Amino acid sequence: MPKVALFSRQWPRNEILFATGHGPFPSYFKRFGLAVPNNCGCDDECIPFYYATACPLTLSFHFKTPSTIHKVHWLRNLVSNPHARRRWKILMEFIQKNEQVLSC
Repeated sequence: MPKVALFSRQWPRNEILFATGHGPFPSYFKRFGLAVPNNCGCDDECIPFYYATACPLTLSFHFKTPSTIHKVHWLRNLVSNPHARRRWKILMEFIQKNEQVLSC
């Protein structure tokens, strides 16, 4: 019988948090009543996908925005492309370093 691993062998923790929407994002904290506003510094919804595709404060890190029906496929392609994963990692580091600017 296969055993369940308690950690991912392929994805670093930050990438898992970003892909699932968990972690240091206002939208995640709001779900648990830990943060009231759910807007970033540019007054839009603070979900990880928004930071990667539309937030003007992360413009230099943007990826091309997929249509809604292709969002899951887009994410799968993103993690399988080494260049995109590198850009994704840099975006995550930027978000963590500039948490005060990107939060409300």
